[in-house]
Amino acid sequence: MRTRLLAAAAGAAMVVTAGAVGAAYEDGWYKAPFWSGEYPRGFTVETDLTLAIRAVPDPDAAATIECTLPQGATYHPWNWERVESDELEFVTFSPTIEHVVVANGAAFAFPPESMEPVELTFEPGDRWEFLAYLGEGFFFIRFEGVVYEVGQEMYDFSEASGAAADDRQPDEWLRLTCANGARGWILLPEALAQPGLTDAAITSYGEASDVE
Repeated sequence: MRTRLLAAAAGAAMVVTAGAVGAAYEDGWYKAPFWSGEYPRGFTVETDLTLAIRAVPDPDAAATIECTLPQGATYHPWNWERVESDELEFVTFSPTIEHVVVANGAAFAFPPESMEPVELTFEPGDRWEFLAYLGEGFFFIRFEGVVYEVGQEMYDFSEASGAAADDRQPDEWLRLTCANGARGWILLPEALAQPGLTDAAITSYGEASDVE
């Protein structure tokens, strides 16, 4: 059964199908409005600092926006107060991977914006695309033009096609409001590599907070 967090992410992902993105994500990528995983990553600011961020979520774009971050601020999907006050946006671009069905099979799936599962049946030769990982073994696929949330049983009768050789990894971006009023995007691995930023202060499952 879906958890509260997975259900919320699923409902949001269905409506984010396009938007202003850089050339790096124009083809063969899926845009999802969340960071995935049972424990998403994030960061806490250890000391007041200023860094350069981008105007668009594109690794090839120049980081030209000066952004000041306050000491103690935690940027994480579970820090609900800062998510709301700073209008934070968490976005993941995932490479789509085509899969082929190799044996008869069936799987329960959640269709768009539904909390009621349906049973999908598959035959050898059917194809579906892996779109984005959620957490707890659940992920998004596209099958016959519809996006579903499914579980690991899909791999009981499917295997990745040649596209699986693609070595691209998902990119997690954060659009944040800076202390100096600037707005822009930062790529999570680049943020975690910055001196003065450390792993997010998670207080319990589903909760994170600023540090006094």
